[in-house]
Amino acid sequence: MWIGQGTIVCFPASGEYSVRLVVTTANGCTDSLSVPAQVIVHPQPVAGFFPDPPRTGILEPEIQFTDTSQGAVAWAYVFGDGDLSLDQHPTHLYPDHGTYLVEQIVTSEFGCLDTAYHQVIIDPDLLIYVPNAFTPDGDGVNDVFLPSLDGFVVRDYNLTIWDRWGQSIFETSDEGTPWDGRVHGVGSVVQDGVYVWQIELQAQSFVGNKRLRGHVSVLH
Repeated sequence: MWIGQGTIVCFPASGEYSVRLVVTTANGCTDSLSVPAQVIVHPQPVAGFFPDPPRTGILEPEIQFTDTSQGAVAWAYVFGDGDLSLDQHPTHLYPDHGTYLVEQIVTSEFGCLDTAYHQVIIDPDLLIYVPNAFTPDGDGVNDVFLPSLDGFVVRDYNLTIWDRWGQSIFETSDEGTPWDGRVHGVGSVVQDGVYVWQIELQAQSFVGNKRLRGHVSVLH
């Protein structure tokens, strides 16, 4: 390849390149000089990593990052929350929910750099309060059983109540509909006793289904 004076050359791959200089005077006289291995192009490192898990909740906000880079001898991770690490395989504990862009910067033994990115999502906590007893006696105080959902938008919801024999006695897909102590809303209130409840839900800010189960006492 012939180049002119002051030209910048981009080499296609790493390796050693010999340089031959040819000069020509105004009278057409020429001379040349060859220098073997004059230019050394070092290989570029390839950044790469993956988070495990890439999405989790604020109750388990610890993420393990595994390096998969090639040709690197030094690593730097910027976690997106103001913290960083120089470990090759760091573990990071996120302090709050949110979406974080994690950056990995790798350096080769020759000082060459490369960068890779991954997104990590920390979902907010699902705040659920479920009463353990209620008194459906019609006095206007604690007359119904209604779980309280807070801190998230419900996408799908199902509440089921069973008696001690495993028979379903109440079910609703509306998170605002309480159980008034009657079998499927008909007839008189059930007898005093312990009943099993189950909540299945999906939230806008949470991955997958959530299933909770417990007991509620009916007292007259």
